[in-house]
Amino acid sequence: MRQFVLIDQSIRDLTGHHYEYAVHVLGAAEKAGYQPILATNREFTGQGENNWLVVREYEFGFWAKPSKEQHRRPQAEWIRRIWFLGRCKLRYSELGLAWLGRTGWANYLSRKPRGLAGFLKFALGLLLIVASKVLRLAGLFLMLPVWVVALPLLALGELLRLLVRPAAFQRYVRAFVLELRTYAEFAKALTRPAATAAQGPSREGVESAFGRDTGNLFRKVNLQAGDLVFLPTISHDDLFGLLELFDASQIPAGVSWHFLFCRNLYPGTLEDSPEPNEEVAEIQTCLRIFQEKIGGRQVFFYTDSTELTRQYDGLGTFSFHTLPIPHT
Repeated sequence: MRQFVLIDQSIRDLTGHHYEYAVHVLGAAEKAGYQPILATNREFTGQGENNWLVVREYEFGFWAKPSKEQHRRPQAEWIRRIWFLGRCKLRYSELGLAWLGRTGWANYLSRKPRGLAGFLKFALGLLLIVASKVLRLAGLFLMLPVWVVALPLLALGELLRLLVRPAAFQRYVRAFVLELRTYAEFAKALTRPAATAAQGPSREGVESAFGRDTGNLFRKVNLQAGDLVFLPTISHDDLFGLLELFDASQIPAGVSWHFLFCRNLYPGTLEDSPEPNEEVAEIQTCLRIFQEKIGGRQVFFYTDSTELTRQYDGLGTFSFHTLPIPHT
């Protein structure tokens, strides 16, 4: 059976539209008679659909890894929910009503408890209100010496604020601060190369890793002539990584390659296209090099919208086609 290999190096979990997209595409491939194979990031913990083969191979993703705030662990989410439910139960209990009554005696005293249990709860709530008011009054008394010391300092601050309020003096301070900032930026520029190296891998490193991981993937799935490889999230850097793979291994020539580009070259329509810039020229050069070195391999290029297809066709390299986003 021919294989349909979908490579999405950014799939790390079941959330978001990346995994849903892969499910739609691989489901259609299975109905068309292909053996579905999903290649994902190494951090992917899912099992795939319908016992599909899932290969967790890729070190880097096309999209950046979500931050810890965006990607909560299940334990942290469970603790957050318990805390939320506990606060709700406390707020709408007798104790919570008494706590709210500490600033409104009359509202709490106007309640009419029913039965002995209701009266006991009412009495305990009243004691809580009295205790909280006494503690608050004691705290205010304890803060009195602090305010006696702080009051002259606050008065001095108000005097300084009056002195610096004139617009001419504010302009002077702003110019002085801006001048000092230029020295800080100069120092940052001197240390930027080292800082950049510490932040993450270089582009060349990502390209090489993509080619390496793709080669490992194909050795595991035993790619054969007639198979189809689809990359729904790819960049020109990834294409360079594939060129290394093509040169270094014996991938069957009968495999067809399908690349989907989903990033715009510039905002707006074709009529809004700006003058050629360095980034667009780099993408165009990459596609031309790829065109020269792929030999007789079957390659197909797509975007996911008509306007985006017009943008990439304007590069004058491969012919791009529109591949609509699948949906139910």
